[in-house]
Amino acid sequence: MSFPNLEHTTPAGKAGTALTMGQLKNWVGDSTKERTIQEGYNSDTLLLDMTHNYLKSQFLEIPFSKSWGLSETKNKVYQSFGTSPDWQVITIGGIKITEAGGTLAAQGVQNRMVLHCEDTNPHSDAKGGGFEDVSLVEKFELTDEQYDKMENTYRAFKKKMLAEDPTWVPKHVADARARRLAERGAPVPPETEEEVASRMQPGMRCEAIGGRRGVIRWIGMVPEINRKRASELAKNPYPDPTESKMDHVYVGVEFDEPEGSHDGVIQGKRYFQTEPKCGAFIPSVKLKAGKEFVEVDPFASDDDDEDMDEEL
Repeated sequence: MSFPNLEHTTPAGKAGTALTMGQLKNWVGDSTKERTIQEGYNSDTLLLDMTHNYLKSQFLEIPFSKSWGLSETKNKVYQSFGTSPDWQVITIGGIKITEAGGTLAAQGVQNRMVLHCEDTNPHSDAKGGGFEDVSLVEKFELTDEQYDKMENTYRAFKKKMLAEDPTWVPKHVADARARRLAERGAPVPPETEEEVASRMQPGMRCEAIGGRRGVIRWIGMVPEINRKRASELAKNPYPDPTESKMDHVYVGVEFDEPEGSHDGVIQGKRYFQTEPKCGAFIPSVKLKAGKEFVEVDPFASDDDDEDMDEEL
């Protein structure tokens, strides 16, 4: 893409000179100027769109010289489409370009016309998507067995490191685990349903990590979530040994505010009912239950609390 030569085309007339917004708008939007001049081309330049009979690709506003004849034009087309000049038939704006006709300007070619290249080669590689369909390109492929036999690959390196230390993980994985441990603390193993039932029941007030409060509406296993979690753990090439593979007991919560992700439905199955975006399933280990988690007035202030204390 060509950029304007600001030294010669800006209204200020000098590179680096600051323009007012009005000057810039007038210069960019001046419909009386030729587009070629606006783009920094000289007066000999034609900007033509290009199409091809076998290719879907189109090229827009490609610069050609008015002084070019057919041979120079074909060479330019060859650079874009790959069709040999010997097999090209060129028409521009419906005009068939010939060598005898002289220059493009002499043959009536004007700015913004469409140049069409007709590829007459019966064995053209461009046929049938030969230049565009990557699925037709023969690819280099290896079987797992062939790759396993190769040296100086990441797989060979990983195998060597694990043989020396079964707990080895790449540095970026170790760093990510360290950050997660610093931010969240050590993972808490899942509770059993009996353990959960001993400290919370549907209807109780609760608070999730982060301070979101609401009411417990459902407690139990959620196969849809546990299956997804098990699948993600299985796909992890470097499973975290501190993370339990046991299924979590999930608590269906109706939040006081629309801070959830659904209304009690997951993957088409309804477990409980809430207003839109007020429902969520929280692992029991990330939830506290008790009467002290009353609904918080979002409009309350510290001054209100002080007044209540004084009244009591």
